[in-house]
Amino acid sequence: MKQFREGGELPFGVYTTRLAALKFAKVSLQEEVQYCEAELKKAQTEEDTQELQEELAENQRLLKAAGAMVKREQNKKKRG
Repeated sequence: MKQFREGGELPFGVYTTRLAALKFAKVSLQEEVQYCEAELKKAQTEEDTQELQEELAENQRLLKAAGAMVKREQNKKKRG
């Protein structure tokens, strides 16, 4: 197992707090939403359009949930 040093960079996907992980997830989902929106503007087959619309709807739902979770964690931090 690799040793970590204080102040050193963590491997991709490893976070020191729940809030940091949630913030990363939120940014990733925002990027996914933007990607789907951009792809939908391009000419697509009907099947691809349907798939992208479903993916967009799911990512928007997850983004909303991630936003709420980030806000909840931030509120916990302020109170605690």
